[in-house]
Amino acid sequence: MSETQYELFRKTHQQEFDDWKELPGAKLVLHDIFRITAGYVPQWKRTGIPVSNALVWETMRHRIKHVMARAKVKKVKSASLDGYTLNNNMRASMARFVMERRPDWQGVFELRELGSDNKPKRAVVVAIKERVG
Repeated sequence: MSETQYELFRKTHQQEFDDWKELPGAKLVLHDIFRITAGYVPQWKRTGIPVSNALVWETMRHRIKHVMARAKVKKVKSASLDGYTLNNNMRASMARFVMERRPDWQGVFELRELGSDNKPKRAVVVAIKERVG
């Protein structure tokens, strides 16, 4: 498959996040992400300075072995998607997910406009000439 063909069928970061968050282990991870974010909410409300979603993600990455150990005790399957428990491509989707679920936290994360993931995919047609021998 050529790079162009691959791009036509590749999932967006949002689609990857949507798949990941449905995994049983991801629910435990997301629970902890909400807890970590909640710890920064008072400071955000006091100062108005948004929390870095990278900080929350990396804090979660630091704690992931504890979360996965808890999952194992509960007999919950891992939250791994394509080999990653916490894929950096999903950070923006995580921030949006948290704020959608907690409207009182709207603005806790500074968001940028979604990039190329939001652009529609275009089909590319390539003509192939047959060689006549």
